Amino acid sequence: MKRYHARPLETQAEVDQARNILFEVYHKEIGWHPESENPSGLHVQIGAYGAMLVDKYDDTALWFGCFDRETLVAVHRSHRAIDNNFELDAYKSVPPQFKDSESVELTRLAIRKEYRTVSPAFIVLLAEEFRYLRESGIKYAFGTAIMEGGPGKLYMKAGMEVHDGLTFKYDEADPFEVSLLYYNFKENTAVDRLIAM
Repeated sequence: MKRYHARPLETQAEVDQARNILFEVYHKEIGWHPESENPSGLHVQIGAYGAMLVDKYDDTALWFGCFDRETLVAVHRSHRAIDNNFELDAYKSVPPQFKDSESVELTRLAIRKEYRTVSPAFIVLLAEEFRYLRESGIKYAFGTAIMEGGPGKLYMKAGMEVHDGLTFKYDEADPFEVSLLYYNFKENTAVDRLIAM
């Protein structure tokens, strides 16, 4: 087995570990504390692996993890619309091209600090997630990211494109704007390069 490998998370215990990584990265490290009445239902919950960042999309999302041998080091998730709405719809209108059953929203990327700059965790994770989504018949994967100093540039290196005209802040207190990025599995072949890496 390769040192770094990625796959869908299979058990509730693995999902809880992923949500603990989200808490460690978003809440403790970055200092992000969502408002209690946020549209995503984001809140901190205590579980078997300690504090977790939890929201109302957790149970319907497909979680992916990158492992360093047996240790979960990076997480990401994708989910389809619920009642024809994605999480993004609670903040900004999702462009019509993504509002169909062949689209998924990408959310909650978190990579342990010690793995961000010295490991291939992000690429390994995204390559497996994109391979899985393409084989599942998904046409579009989209999500938001901070571009300057954030993961947006990494997503672009992986082949995602910036959607023109959709840049915003989830909350007025957020220090940075996010941009909408997307990947078209029917037209873009960058996923083949990712998988081959």
